[in-house]
Amino acid sequence: SWVSNHHGGTIALVNPQDGTISGAIPVAPVGPDGAQNLATDGSSVWVGIPGADAIVRTSIASHAITSSVRGAESPCGPD
Repeated sequence: SWVSNHHGGTIALVNPQDGTISGAIPVAPVGPDGAQNLATDGSSVWVGIPGADAIVRTSIASHAITSSVRGAESPCGPD
């Protein structure tokens, strides 16, 4: 299962059987504007970054950010 560490600016894969974390992937700045909600399609993890008004796509295979979508509205919804 994938989780976000909002203030750490990372996402990580957690083993649901024993709770171990297999590594954190930096996707956002550290602090209050870091990674928030996320979704996965099996090959990528999409995560909202409110401080950047963006949603970033991270490859599960390479652990690299492969694209981002910027919008006029925060990924958290309207203010």
